[in-house]
Order: sequence, then C-alpha cells, then structure tokens
Amino acid sequence: DNTATGQGRPRKKPNPDTFAGRCGDLLRRLRLDAGFTGQQLAAAAGVPYESLNQYERGVRLPSIEAAGKLVAALGLSLAALDPLFAQASS
Repeated sequence: DNTATGQGRPRKKPNPDTFAGRCGDLLRRLRLDAGFTGQQLAAAAGVPYESLNQYERGVRLPSIEAAGKLVAALGLSLAALDPLFAQASS
C-alpha cells in the first residue's frame, strides 16, 4: 500500500535534501520497522496524528519533546535519531 492513510491518496515523499525531509524519512522507517501505523504511533506517543504526519512528510520538524515521545513509544531512545546528525555534519 503506497498511501499515507490507506484511503487511496498517494504518499508524498519527504525531500531528502532537507534536514526535515531526512528526519521525516527516518521517523517513518523506524515506525514501519516497529510495525506501527501512523495512528497507532501517534496514540502511543501522545502526539497528534496530524503532527506525526507532518513530521514524516518533512513539512515540519518535531520538537525534542515530541521526538522523545515518538522514539520512546517505539521502544527506542533519542540515540535512534543519531544518523540525522551524522548526515548533517558531513
């Protein structure tokens, strides 16, 4: 299924040339690897689904608080986001 919501709308890919795009791509991959839907992760993390959707599409960056809630709900720590900072410094 190549849709954001399962309702037939194509998912817009984040721009890999931006930090927000790379962050969104990583969050989405971590979520999918953990077997969560967007709605499930948003509920587990206590983050609005619309916000998670915007993060994953690279429209906006999560606050450190929201990022912490999301990775914690995935059973991870903020260290899971380290690849973002390694890319940013290279």
